[in-house]
Amino acid sequence: MKNILFILSFMLTSSLSHTQSPLYSISSFQDTYEPLDTFTSLFFDIGEGRDWWSLTFELDFDFPFFERSYDYINVDYDAYAHFDDTDYDISLFTFGYNPDIIYNWPVELESDVRYSYKTISGVKALVIEFLKNRLDTDPSVEEFDSHVNFQIWFFEDGSMETRFGEINLDNSPCYVPGVGFFLFFSNSDTLQYGPGISLRNPDNQDDGIGMLGSYNDYEITTGYGHLTYVPPPGWVIRFNREPVKTKDLSINDPQLFPNPADGYFTISHDTPIDLIEIFDPSGRSVMTVTDPSGKISTETLGDGFYILKCSCGEQTSTHKLVVQKK
Repeated sequence: MKNILFILSFMLTSSLSHTQSPLYSISSFQDTYEPLDTFTSLFFDIGEGRDWWSLTFELDFDFPFFERSYDYINVDYDAYAHFDDTDYDISLFTFGYNPDIIYNWPVELESDVRYSYKTISGVKALVIEFLKNRLDTDPSVEEFDSHVNFQIWFFEDGSMETRFGEINLDNSPCYVPGVGFFLFFSNSDTLQYGPGISLRNPDNQDDGIGMLGSYNDYEITTGYGHLTYVPPPGWVIRFNREPVKTKDLSINDPQLFPNPADGYFTISHDTPIDLIEIFDPSGRSVMTVTDPSGKISTETLGDGFYILKCSCGEQTSTHKLVVQKK
C-alpha cells in the first residue's frame, strides 16, 4: 500500500516533455526473450517470493544512478527498485505481482521469482525474472490462467531494461488495453495503477524520465509514466545511461584502420592513449580496452555502428567505428 500511495503522489506532479533527461534516454524495440537457464529461486532457494516480498540484491559492481552510485539494489514484489536512502525511484513495469502459492514443492517451480548475475559483451548485469506471475487482485486467474512473464535488468553502466515474455491477459479485467492495469478491491471499487515505466532523480524531484502510452507509440514524461498496452513477447524497453560528454583532444585525432573492421582494427596516434571504450548506438558500453596497442579484436561485436571513446589523461575524443564481417 505504501508503494501505491507514493506513486499516486508522483503522478500528480508529473509532466509531459519531449526533452529527455540529460543522463538517460528511452528506447523501445523488438528482440527475443530468453528465460533464465541458471538462477536462484526466491521461493525455493531462499524462502522469499511470496506476500509482498522485498529483497536486497548485492552487486559485484558499482551501479550508477543519476549522480549517485551503489553496490546493491532493493527490489520489491511490484517490480519497484530503490535504495535505502531513496524513495521508489525506479519503476520497471511496476504493478503488483504474485507467484502461485505451492505447498508441495516440485523440483522446478512453474511460477516463481528468480534472479541471476550475467555478463553480456563484457558488461555485468543483475537479472530478476518474474515467471508466470499473477496480477494482484486479478479474479480471472483460476478460470483463464491469466499471467505475465518479464525480466528486469540492471547493467553496470547504469542502463536498465524490461524484457517481456509471454503474457496472457486476454480475459483479465485487471488489464484494459489503451488504459493500463487496474486493482480490484473487496467493495467493488477499482484503481487504475500502472504498469509504471519511469526513473526519478532522488536529488532533484524535477529531474526524471518515463514513457506514457503504448510500448510502440508513446510520449516522454519528466515524471511518472505508464504503459497503456502490454508489449508482445521479445519486446524490450530500455533506459539508456548516456555516456559522459567528452572534450576533443588538443592533439591530432587517432586514426582507425581498417574501418569498417573485420575481426580487428588498429589505432594510430601521436600521444599515448590510456583507455578505449566502445559503446553501441543505445549508449551501452560493450567493450573496454586497457592496452590499445596492437590489434584490437572485434570478434565479440556484431555487425553495425559503434562509438569509440579514446582517453588520454583527462582528455577524450570520440570516433565512429563500423564492424562489418565478411
